[in-house]
Parts: sequence; structure tokens; C-alpha cells
Amino acid sequence: MSYKSATALLAAALFAAIPAAMFLNHLSSGEGNAWSSSTPQEDTTSTAPGLTLKDLKALQPDSVSALYAQAVLDHTPTEVYQTYFSDLDMEALPAQLSSDLQRMCFWINVYNAHTWERLAQDTSLYQEDRPAFFGKSALALGASTLSLEDVEHDILRRGATIWSTGLVRIPFRNQWSRNFQVEEVDPRIHFALNCGAASCPPFRVYLPSQIDDQLASATRAFLESEAQYDPAENQVSVPAFMLWFQGDFGMKKGVRAFLNAHGVAQVNPDTDVVKQPYDWTVDLTNAAE
Repeated sequence: MSYKSATALLAAALFAAIPAAMFLNHLSSGEGNAWSSSTPQEDTTSTAPGLTLKDLKALQPDSVSALYAQAVLDHTPTEVYQTYFSDLDMEALPAQLSSDLQRMCFWINVYNAHTWERLAQDTSLYQEDRPAFFGKSALALGASTLSLEDVEHDILRRGATIWSTGLVRIPFRNQWSRNFQVEEVDPRIHFALNCGAASCPPFRVYLPSQIDDQLASATRAFLESEAQYDPAENQVSVPAFMLWFQGDFGMKKGVRAFLNAHGVAQVNPDTDVVKQPYDWTVDLTNAAE
């Protein structure tokens, strides 16, 4: 996606929150990298022509997360976003993300963008010790530092452990985690999270006003591309995460129902469900058009 078309997409979604003049100035800047490369300063740093840290703070956090994700995809400076996230009022954040759609928009965008930024800087930990990469507390939000596991499993999966299919919850969770978790796990998150691996669903920017439709289309598109149903063998192969986290889908029965509901294939109640191989090779080109 080109810089101007990406900006136009965000302008359409965030127009109500950002004054029109800012986007007109932004869109008139021409092709190429129009983002500021200057060192960020409080309330004066430009993330794009007309947008400052002060402007970002006037937006809802889910809107800022979308701008951050687009900046990462555009390979443009993100220092102002790092400052914004570091300055977040974590006590106010739960009220600002009051619905599950808002929570998913914020946390999915932050997860994907943070993952790609870290991998773009250094892939060594990911390649040498993936659990350590995902478990490392490196995402600064307010006074807290989170890991990717915290975001995916503690918040978006309501404390489901990574050692089970999603049926066992993390014991002794703190109140902080409970304040930010979704009310109900939406299995479509698995078709939106991109951990940097080649087998991940594409990285896309999720917009506050469109995320429900975007999750539906992302899920359908990935299943149409990856799920393979063999009616002669009465077997369907699915992305590995659907069985790794099958508890989020309602176990294998729920996986079959999920496939049928998303129009990928009308499988039978007794169709054998098997997982596909997973390619963990780093791929930072896997972005949605």
C-alpha cells in the first residue's frame, strides 16, 4: 500500500477525531517518506505533517494504535508513538477502551507493530529462543512493561495459558490484567495477530470504526487461502493455531462450526481436523494489500 493511500484510509476512519486541515496538509505532502525524522520533543514532535504528540494525545488510544501500525508498515519513524505509549495514563485506559472491539483494535495493532519493530531491529532472540522473545517484557505502556505473551494470552485470550488448548487459565492473575482483558474471547484475533512468522496471517491496520468487518474479512480470506478440505477423505487441514488454541474456538467441534460459519467449507460433524505445518521463518513482508 502506498504512503498516500494508507494515509487516506486512516483519514477516512479518523476524520472525526483529527481536524481536516491536518490531513489536507498531510495528503498534500507528496509521495515518499513525509514523516518527520527529528528527535521527538514533548508536545512538538511531528509524526506526520501537522500531527504532534499533543495531537495524538487528543485521540482515542485505539485510533493512535492504528496510526502507529501504519507507521511501522510504512517504515517511518515511530519515536513519537513510543513517547505517547510511555506517557499513557494506564488508570484511564480501561475507560477509554470500554468495548471489546476497542480493546481488540488497540491491542492487535500494538502487538503487530511492536513485534515487527523489534524483529526489524534484531531477529537473534527470536531465532535462538522464541519463547524468550515473546516472553520478554519490552513493550512500555505508561509505568508498565509488557511482553507479547501478556498482550496475546493475558489480555486478548483472558488469561489462557500457552501450555493448553485454551481451556486452562493463568493462575494468580493480577488486577491490572483483569482491567484490560476482553470480556469475551473472539477467536478471530488469531487471524489478525502477526508474530512475524511466515505462517502468520498478514499484518494489517485495524481501524476503530471498521474492526468488526475487518476481522470478518481477514478471517475469511486467510481460511480461503490456507484451509484445505478433502471430502473424499473427510478431512480438513487448518492453520496450526486453530488446534493450538482450539479451546478459543470450542474445541474441534467448534473449529468445524467456525469453518462452516465463515463459508470456507461445509465440513461434516465427523470430519477429521488436522493442523498444517507452521513456518516460523521471519517474514516482514507479509502485509495485507
